[in-house]
This record gives sequence, C-alpha cells and structure tokens, in this order.
Amino acid sequence: MENPSTTAIQLIVSDIDGTLLNLQRDVAPETAAEIQRVWNTHQIPTVLASGRMSRAMQHIKRCIGLTQFPMISYNGALIQDALLEDGSSEVLFSKTFTATIAEAIYTEGKQNGVQIGLYAYDDWHVEQIDRWSQHEIDHTKIAPAVTDNAQVLAQWKTQNRGLHKLMLIGETDKIDRLEPQLRSQYGADLHIYRSNAFIIEVCPMGVTKRTAVEFVQQKMNVARENIMAIGDNMNDLAMLEYVGLGIAVENAKPAVKEIANDITATNLEFGVAKALQKYFGSGE
Repeated sequence: MENPSTTAIQLIVSDIDGTLLNLQRDVAPETAAEIQRVWNTHQIPTVLASGRMSRAMQHIKRCIGLTQFPMISYNGALIQDALLEDGSSEVLFSKTFTATIAEAIYTEGKQNGVQIGLYAYDDWHVEQIDRWSQHEIDHTKIAPAVTDNAQVLAQWKTQNRGLHKLMLIGETDKIDRLEPQLRSQYGADLHIYRSNAFIIEVCPMGVTKRTAVEFVQQKMNVARENIMAIGDNMNDLAMLEYVGLGIAVENAKPAVKEIANDITATNLEFGVAKALQKYFGSGE
C-alpha cells in the first residue's frame, strides 16, 4: 500500500508481544526513549493494545512512561484509563462472555487434555503450574491463582460474572484437534483464534483491536487518518487496515505485512523505535 502523509499523526497505537518487546520480554531502553521523545517533542502519545490481560501490561505502560493514557487489553474486550500508582485504572469499556459458556468450553478442553486459563479483569486462574502455565508466567511476568477452575466458574455463574478471555494451552496435536471443534460449536458467538501452535484464545464476539482503537480515538478526539498503528499478528490486521498509517514489523505474519502501509525492522531489531525515528525524526 502507498504511504499516507504522516504530518498529521496525533496518536500511535502499538501491539506488545512480537512488536514492542525484546527477547527478554521487556521494552528495550532505546525503544522506551523514542516513545518518550515523540511524546515530549511532538505531544504524540503511544497507547498499548494487546491480547494480554491488563495486569500483564502495567509494567510495560510504566516502562514507556505514558501512564496517563488509555490501555487496550484482551484484544479490545477491556479498555482502561490512566494507570494510577496503586495499579488501579478506571474501566472505560468492558465486554465479557458468560461463565456458562466458559464452563462448557472448559469441560471440552479438559476432555481433550489441555489446560484452561480463566481471565477476567486482573484475575487469572489456572489449575496447576505446569510447563504450559509456566510459559505464560515467563511470557507475561505475572503469576496466576492456582484454583479448582470448575469451582471458580460455578462461583462466577452465581455472581453473574463474565470472562474477558479463556486460554486453552497444550500439545500442538491436541490443540489442532480441539480448534475446529470449538469453532464449529462456538464460532458464531465467540472470537476463537490461534495465537500460536499450542494456544487457542477465546474472546467475546464483536470486539477487536480495531473496535478498541475506534473507542479510544473518540475519547481522545483523534481522526482515524491521524493514527499510526504497529503490529505483527493476525489480531493486529484489522487495526492496521483501519488507521491512517499501519506499520508491520519485519517478523509479522505475511498477511499483516501485505496490508501494511510500511514495514519496519523486527521487534528484536528495535522496529518500533526505528519506525518512530523514520516518521518523527531521530531527535539528534
């Protein structure tokens, strides 16, 4: 796609995993410095948008130094305002699915021999710390509650409490078998997508990173053509198509690179920082 003008960019939206973070799952100091420079010099903020739970994004939000702006978690199912010192944030938007349908998917996952993580707001529940849950702990740098998830779901049903996400994680062959079953049974009511070879994520229908960006732009009074977004994975595709300037990192999925206006370096080569330098100068 042809590059649009960037003279009027007023907002930057960045994915986290595979886009913003380095091999240590941190924001490189060089990248954080560029994000802060663009804000300090041009008054253009960077908003984070991720499939992660919000608690797993807070340290990244603090690292880039822009805690006063909204944050998009659970692929748009939860949008929160400024991050306060005590870790709390005002909820601006939330969409969940019922514990009843989560219970049915949980039962099917258990029957297929995979672990199921339950996510709602800042709560994350697993039934054991095995290599799968440890992978997520290492990945997000936060720890889950270890509980009987059947009991948790039963309690949430009585409380009429919904979920923002289910994560089914296990051996690739088991996930391969389970994915089409879930799509067939629940695909009309829920977003079901494969985030990697051993993970299926289940989220509410009707919300994506694109819908979240639409919400944030209205709150911040920014037009879509004045937004830059950077991403790598299929859950970033609609967001990159929607904004005025969609940028894919070099390690992005082919379909994402195909629709992007521009391609920057990989996440491990400071792709976000290099994109900011390209469009907003180097600061030198």
